[in-house]
Formats: sequence, C-alpha cells, structure tokens
Amino acid sequence: MKPTTEDLKLANLQKLVKDVERLLSGVTIQEPPDPVPRDGSYKIRVDRDRMTAWLELYPPVSGGASVDLAEVLLALEQERLEVDRSLATSLVERCNSGETIVDEKAVVLRGTPPTSPTPSSIDFLCRMERTRSYDTNTEQAIDWKNMWSNPVVAKGDSIAIVTLPVPGSDGTDVFGAPVPAAPAKDLGIACGPNVEAVPEGDALRVLSRIDGQPSFDGRILDVVSVLNIKGDVGMHTGDIDFPGAVVVSGSLQQGFRIKATGNVEIARSVLNAKVFCGGVCLVRGGVIGDQSVIRADKGATVGFVEYGTVIAAGNINVQGYSLFATLKSRDTVFVLGKNQRGVVGGQVMARNLIELFGAGSVLEPVTQLQAGSDPFVQEWLRDIVARKKESEELKGRVELALASMKTKTHGFQQDLMSVDDRKTVLALAQHHTKLVKTLSELQAAEEELVRRRPFADGVVLPKVRIREKIYPNVTIRIFDQTMIIRKVETFSSFTLDTDGNAIVREAFK
Repeated sequence: MKPTTEDLKLANLQKLVKDVERLLSGVTIQEPPDPVPRDGSYKIRVDRDRMTAWLELYPPVSGGASVDLAEVLLALEQERLEVDRSLATSLVERCNSGETIVDEKAVVLRGTPPTSPTPSSIDFLCRMERTRSYDTNTEQAIDWKNMWSNPVVAKGDSIAIVTLPVPGSDGTDVFGAPVPAAPAKDLGIACGPNVEAVPEGDALRVLSRIDGQPSFDGRILDVVSVLNIKGDVGMHTGDIDFPGAVVVSGSLQQGFRIKATGNVEIARSVLNAKVFCGGVCLVRGGVIGDQSVIRADKGATVGFVEYGTVIAAGNINVQGYSLFATLKSRDTVFVLGKNQRGVVGGQVMARNLIELFGAGSVLEPVTQLQAGSDPFVQEWLRDIVARKKESEELKGRVELALASMKTKTHGFQQDLMSVDDRKTVLALAQHHTKLVKTLSELQAAEEELVRRRPFADGVVLPKVRIREKIYPNVTIRIFDQTMIIRKVETFSSFTLDTDGNAIVREAFK
C-alpha cells in the first residue's frame, strides 16, 4: 500500500525527535574554569615623533601581584622620562584598584612642538606689466606713438618691498631633546645688477639703479634697460639677442632675427624675418613674406600680415588685414579690418575667440578658421610624436645591434668577447633601457595632452564672429565640428549648439 502524505510527515517528525535525543544524550554541560591568575603589568611607549609618552597599566587578575610603583618609577627613570611622580603614583593606584589605564588616560608626558616660521613675501610698488592706453570701442584713430604704456621706473624709484623670512622657535621632545623648527620658506628673491636692496625694519626696500623697465621672473628682481635701435635691423646691426626690451625705429630686414626676453617694438615692418620675444610684440607696419615669423610669449599687435606667421600666447590684434597668413593664439585673434579688408586665405586658430572684419573673398580662396583648439598643445603633440618616432627608430637599431652580437645558441658569450665588445654590449643595453623609459614617458605625456579639453582652465565657449561678409570656401572648425560656408553671409557668429554636436549660426554679437 502506498504511504500517504500524513504517513511521510509523521515519519519525518519521529526521525527528528530521535536525532535530537541522540544529540542531547552526548552533551555534557561544564562549568567555566576559574580565570588564571595574572600579575598586573605596565608598558612604557613613546610615539614616533617623540612628542608623547604613555604609561599603559593593566590590573592584576584573580589574585595576581599588583603593579610595583617603585619598579615603574625606576623604569621611567631608565627611559630618561621625567614624569611627575604624583601622576605616576596615581595611575598605579588606579590600576591596582582594577582600572585599565590606556590611550589618553595613559599619557604621562608631552613635548613642546616647535612654532611655525613666517615665510618671506614681496609687495610690488610699481606696475610690472605693460598696459593698453586706448579704447578699442571708440571710432577714434589709434595713436601709434602712444598705443601701449610700458612700465618704466627712474633711477632711485622704489620697485618692491621684500619681507624677510622669520624662523620659528625650536621645541622639546619628551626626553628633553630639542626639536628643530621647520626652516622658514624663502622665496629666494635675488637682486639683479640694476637694483639695490636697502634694509627697512624686517624687510628690504628694492630701489632701481637706472632708468628702465622693471622685471621679475619669479626669482630675480631687476630693471632692464631698453635697447633702442635707430633705423633698420640689418647688415649694420646683425641679429639682435638682448635680455630686455627692444625698440626698432625702422624695419627688420630680410633674413635677420630679433630675440628678446622683454617686449619688442618695430616701427615699420618685418620683411621675411623672425622675432622671438618673451613679452609683447608690436609691429606698427606689416609682417610680410612667407619666411616671416612673430612668436610672442604674451600678446602681439601688428598692422597687417601678408603670407607670414604670427604666434602668441596672448591676444593677436591685426589692425588691418591678413592675406594667406597663419595666425595662432592661445587666447583670441582680432582682425579689425582697417581699409575694409579682413582675412583672405590662410589659417586662423584661437582657443577662445576669433573676431574678424571679414573672411574669404569673391575669388573663394581656402580660408580656415579654427576655434577651441590650443595651438601650443598641438605643437607640443607634434613634437612628442616626432620624438617618439625618433626614439622608436633608435630603439630598433639598438635591438638589431644587440641581436647581431648574440650567438645563435648561447646568446652573449662574454668570455669569448673582447673587452671593447663587452663595453659596447653594456652601453647598448643601458641605452636600450633609457629608450624604453623615454618612450613610456613620451606616451604618458601624449595621452595627457590628448586628454585635456579646451574647456579646462576657465576657457569660455569658443566662437567665430564675422563683422562683415564671409565668403564661400571658408571652413569653420570649433572643437571637432566643421562647417564649410557655401554662400555669402554677413554679420554672422558661429558657435556650438548646447549639445556640442554641431556648429550653429547666430547674429553677430
């Protein structure tokens, strides 16, 4: 007969009862053993910077011996810790009464930390950068003679107040040993040959020895004289390499170069020549010729550009027109278009804003306007790629050279090599290691530059603005988006849509 569900249920319950009875029959409940007697103990501990000492005390258990006060005091004396006797006595008594003394309760001695020093500082008493002295929003003609105001000081003028660093006071650790204070941070400001420092209380007043332009590169405070060149830079002057500002009353002739750490001002034109300056470059005439290059660490202002190149970390201002030229700025490019001309052909690149009088012409030359890209980053990328390629080639040549010095079966057999061969193998192996490291560093630098976005460092949303006409065959590129102008437009502004997926037109504003 087949068992029913009730039968199976009853059988399971009966089995469970038997299992429980079997388990309980083998269990014996035992009383917990009496605790093992343990003597009271102590531990003396000092932290790593030796500014805090602890006397940790553990009470006796089950009739164990109490902590011996005399032994504790002797141990503290042996550790050279001058702990207050009454404090140690109190702690030992509390411990012997059953209290465990640890953590903050166990602190018996603290050192005196050193006081912080006061770093040096500098306060400038005069302008250190050139300023623009005209308003671009007015219709008045620009006075080229007074277009910019350069900082100038006279002999004896005060340039800055340099506050000297004040050292902190030393502290004392728990053993009574001195703890030296951190050294006061010194800006390391040094005076150049054209200034002098006069003591004034806890500071130094820096005075100019000459008439000139104040200069500070983060370490050296000086006044640089201005190199004035009457006439052209050419055969009678040679190339100019000057640690300061350069003013040329004529032109920079073909094939010559001006290199200056300060500003460069040229009254006439740059004719297939080059200017490298650490400040602002001002060319009142034109930058003419495909060999002409202006490169400024700050801004650049020129009259017009024909086939030349102007690169600046600051704004580029072209008062007239740009004809088949290259303009690259890490900030903004303005082509104001005097005489009703703007940018015709060539390339304009700026990280923030491109504002032009006009773009292209009725002849529809290829004209490229690119906003939102940092030309300096792109230049660094090209340099890194070129260095990577060269390093890869050298690495391959080293590997081939090493392979040629191996035997087919036993690799390098140094005992069979001459001394010169062993030296060569060692040098190649060392160079190979350095090349591998260099390639890794270049790869990391390239990835970091590619990762950067133009919005970083407070960059605004890039725009391209055309005040008058923009002709067909003008290419506008903002970040990775491209638009090619197909018909004549006027008073246009171009930017990205809110999603950043396409270039959109707006009215000029």
